[in-house]
Amino acid sequence: MKETLFEIGEKLLSRSYQNNIDQAEIYLESVERKNLRVVNGSVGTAKQIVNQGVGIRTAIKKQLGFSYATTLSLEDCIDILEKSATLARVSDETPTFVEFPGKSSSYPHVSGLYDRAIAELTSEELSELLYRAIEENQSCFANQETIIYGSLETATKTIAILNTNGILAHNETTRIMLSIDSTLRKFGEQLDSSETQYGTRLTDIDPEWIGRKAAENTFRMAGPKPVENKQMPIILSPLTLRSVFRDGLTPAINAENYAVGQSYLNGLLGSQIASEQLVIVDDGTLEGGYNSSPFDGEGTPSRRTEVLTGGVLKNLLHSSYTASASDSTSTGNAVRESYSTPPAVGCTNLRVQPRRGTLDDLFSEIDEGIYCHFALDYPDQLTGDISALILEGFLVIDGEIQHPLKNTFFVVNMCDLLKRVVSIGNDTRMLEGIVSPSILIDSVDIVSE
Repeated sequence: MKETLFEIGEKLLSRSYQNNIDQAEIYLESVERKNLRVVNGSVGTAKQIVNQGVGIRTAIKKQLGFSYATTLSLEDCIDILEKSATLARVSDETPTFVEFPGKSSSYPHVSGLYDRAIAELTSEELSELLYRAIEENQSCFANQETIIYGSLETATKTIAILNTNGILAHNETTRIMLSIDSTLRKFGEQLDSSETQYGTRLTDIDPEWIGRKAAENTFRMAGPKPVENKQMPIILSPLTLRSVFRDGLTPAINAENYAVGQSYLNGLLGSQIASEQLVIVDDGTLEGGYNSSPFDGEGTPSRRTEVLTGGVLKNLLHSSYTASASDSTSTGNAVRESYSTPPAVGCTNLRVQPRRGTLDDLFSEIDEGIYCHFALDYPDQLTGDISALILEGFLVIDGEIQHPLKNTFFVVNMCDLLKRVVSIGNDTRMLEGIVSPSILIDSVDIVSE
């Protein structure tokens, strides 16, 4: 596949020179996805899909165009190149645009991104993996009335990036996700919970652990109660921090948002914005990282970027465009959802540095507080305000869980949340592009309805 993508890309670059296009960037992608969903032991859906396409950016002086095709047919790709150039010629100038990235002397070696065992999984092997998790989950419930959903997805992706400034890059990756969601009807209650693992290697997935943890999470949801409205300490689990950091922090450190005043951190680069304990990096070279790659969506080498060190906001995340617009250096953070979108600034693997201490150690620091296993909210990007519904959370007294919560929110501003970090655990989990342990915040507003 690599040779096929490069061959198409080189022909398109040659065509761009003939068409008097100043600069061209060709992004080619082929993805094979397999997914299996099971409900109460019966297969709901089983799919195997190959999706291929090309996205082309062109530049004529400072005018930019983008177009894409859902095919790798050379004829269609040439047509898309010409459409992209036509769009560039009629577009307004982008004053801060300089050029697409140039050729790099080398790319970092990033291990653990491709596993042939995932790429070659058969339908029978997919089914066996998922049913191992389901059977472990069922065994925990004995003969109780349950509904069990199982989901297993894999993706094998091959990409190539070429441009007229000398970029010639290729990468292959694999991903796998296995999830169990269980619902138990007991004593007039309906208890729901789930467990999921993500990885780039087959060994990242433990079906029995997923099935068992999903059951344990479900059992502990019995007897939810509201709590008194007041300020309390709260432990945020890695699952909660996935949404808090993904939706609350990464947009704020996006250099494009920062430049146009769409970040609650505006004007704070270089300032102390968080607890000294908090060290956060964005690492596109993380071994086995879900979003790791030798290069970003423009072909710029991936790197490890300090975001917070000792609580100080050290760097923003840049693409080549935002870097040139602000006289900075690209951090290798141009990301693409697929060939159908141009690159935009985003995080790769946002990683919180763990410290000493288990989750039990964090519990032992609480006289009265909350453990938030899972919450969901979309923080306000201008203010940083969070009002998160705690979907799975518990009252903690003297370090021990008392009961699950009912209709309860935690309310805090992102800046305050970052400053109020008092302890960081060592129970790190990789949940897609967020890699974090549990964190203890000394005070948030708890509101039960």
